[in-house]
Amino acid sequence: MSKQLSHLTGIVTLAVFVAVCATGCRHITHEQGGTPTMPLTEDDFVSVRDGRLCLNGREYRAAGVNIPNLSQSYMGTWHHDTQIYRTTAKARQAMIAALDDLAKHNIPFIRFFAGVGYPVDAQKLYMKDREEFWRQMDELFGLCRERNIRLIPSLSIFATWAGYHGEYKNAILDPTSKTYASTYGYVREFVTRCRDDPVVLLWELHNEIFLHADLNHTGRKPKFAALYPPGTRGHRLEPTTIEDYYTTEMLTRVCADMTRFIKSIDPNHLVTTGDAHPRDCSKSLRENWPKHVWTFDTIEEHCDSLLLQQARPLDVISLHVYGNFGTRYKVDNLPIVDYARGMIRAAHADKRPVLIGEFGQGRKRFLKDDPGAEWFLKCFDMFGAEGVSLVTLWTVHFPWQKKDFNIPDCAAHPAVFERLRRFNEDHVAPLVPSNVQGK
Repeated sequence: MSKQLSHLTGIVTLAVFVAVCATGCRHITHEQGGTPTMPLTEDDFVSVRDGRLCLNGREYRAAGVNIPNLSQSYMGTWHHDTQIYRTTAKARQAMIAALDDLAKHNIPFIRFFAGVGYPVDAQKLYMKDREEFWRQMDELFGLCRERNIRLIPSLSIFATWAGYHGEYKNAILDPTSKTYASTYGYVREFVTRCRDDPVVLLWELHNEIFLHADLNHTGRKPKFAALYPPGTRGHRLEPTTIEDYYTTEMLTRVCADMTRFIKSIDPNHLVTTGDAHPRDCSKSLRENWPKHVWTFDTIEEHCDSLLLQQARPLDVISLHVYGNFGTRYKVDNLPIVDYARGMIRAAHADKRPVLIGEFGQGRKRFLKDDPGAEWFLKCFDMFGAEGVSLVTLWTVHFPWQKKDFNIPDCAAHPAVFERLRRFNEDHVAPLVPSNVQGK
């Protein structure tokens, strides 16, 4: 462990962290192999207490999975549905089968990309028949509710609507733009209909948006015209301009504004960014934009960037972790496990819970090369020891990535899902309404 990481460890020691937890929430244990039988109620919303997630006064920690195409393939609107599943009907059946598999193995939540998809996907159902779009989304949420599976919908607030309308990407900052109106309109519709629904575990703004911070590739052309509606800039493969890129200040402003907007509609649910982590050169890129200066952060600079990018009013800090025993991150050349530990401790020092929104093992690959998932389990155990609230496997039931990260179903990798099962039995509180607590 580097001197810098040791210094960070001194900022918030594990002993202090455990003491904080002890004054807040307490654990509650599932019966082995049991399935919660009480229905979700309007009282079952997670909250933050002393930097931990709590549910009905008890600590809530859980390990779930990503099915990124869940809603889009259920509706048959994903651009790749027929390529992967052959028909949209088979795509829907695959999503229902996935839910059944997760329920059978007591997986408590799913993170999924809950926007309309690629810009061209918006016109397949949402812009064509909005009432039917939301009817099918409600239907999907109902299937999850029946199976006691919660959801983290990632709302996809960047880029999709700019691409659909043919506007510049940073039009999201302009309240007079079509991009702004469509983005906030979609979020308003979604959040309003789900604000009293405890099936929503928390809201996520966008997937990995801060990896786009402070970049400038002006003049670069889009690669896939088919992903954009005819007549738009993307469909014409027009080169990008400076207005297609975001600074850290722009992104933090949009994230803060959108978080306040969501909370003005929905006081029940927490909000997270959905981000991965800062770029390894985040400080030099931020300070020199629009020029690219690639100087690796120190761990202290990197933690500062994390807390700057995911500042309050965001409730939960999001991280994505991938690696193997040979992988090091270029911030102080830290092994991935040590790097992730540093980020987690920085978040906890700021008194905020951590969502590992994506967690996957690179080469060696899960099934082919490493059936024991040795690195995955080592890193997962670190998450447990550090008090991470939510860990989300990337990915299951997602054949789009069958050659690398996907695990076909919960029975396909016993080592991984046995560890998830044990974690959830130790930490996931039964889904009981607060008015029968302690009975």
